[in-house]
Amino acid sequence: MNVKIRLPLSWCLVIFINSTVIIVAIFCMLLAEARGATAFSVRWIDGANETNYQVERSVNKGSYQIQATLGVNSTSWVDYAIVAKRRYCYRVRASNIAGQSAPSLAACRRT
Repeated sequence: MNVKIRLPLSWCLVIFINSTVIIVAIFCMLLAEARGATAFSVRWIDGANETNYQVERSVNKGSYQIQATLGVNSTSWVDYAIVAKRRYCYRVRASNIAGQSAPSLAACRRT
């Protein structure tokens, strides 16, 4: 049997391992969707073992900056600080007492 699995580029699996203990595990699908002309909604699937999430944003291919730190079981954030004719990319990191995950793959949109 030949099985093909296709996942969107924004699916990610991030695992931190310290010796043999899994510290942070995330399975997320990051999406950025327009909310009218003045906001983007950023959504992901809640992972396991996190104490918070950080949402990071890049504007016009610049460096990523933290925009929000959200609590346990968060699955979305709305960016109301967007400007027309710019490209916005978002990524999410999870943290717990053991540390911070690598960032998710980016989800990008243009205004």
